[in-house]
Amino acid sequence: TTTVNTTINETGSGVNTYQWTQVGGSNEVEFTDPNIQNPDVSATTEGTYTIQLEVTDNAGNIGSNTVDFTWDTTGPSIATMTDRYEKAEFTQTASTTEAVSWNWSFATTTTSGNVTFGNDTASSTTISADTDAVYTITLTVEDDVGNQSSESFDLTWDTTAPSINIDSSLGTID
Repeated sequence: TTTVNTTINETGSGVNTYQWTQVGGSNEVEFTDPNIQNPDVSATTEGTYTIQLEVTDNAGNIGSNTVDFTWDTTGPSIATMTDRYEKAEFTQTASTTEAVSWNWSFATTTTSGNVTFGNDTASSTTISADTDAVYTITLTVEDDVGNQSSESFDLTWDTTAPSINIDSSLGTID
């Protein structure tokens, strides 16, 4: 929900009643209380809506005004990012729609280890780690009205070459 903020100028007999109604939009608008000056408002589905406030003063004069608003509760989208196995700095680019801000972060189950992002507030960043471990890399994006979405992938940082032991007891092979 969000609060509708209004200013009423009534210099005569004073305000008697407030009445909020929906006058446009394809689905239902809900008011916490349609009979107060500044109610909370929400909509049942995303879309553009028009609401009207009608104010009646004590002398019976009626004033009204409308406002349009867009109800948007869906966060921006992020394309799935696949798990990675890396040993050196690499570039990760995220494909997003409707995002206006980006924030890269990491988590690991090990107590040591740090991930460095070239630019942790961009859709594309370089990534490196200082310790061999499995890290969960998360990108959180936000749209222009504050809705957020996140997408994660596992980064296995592995700079250790495999160790090889060959059995030297083979002897002579004919």
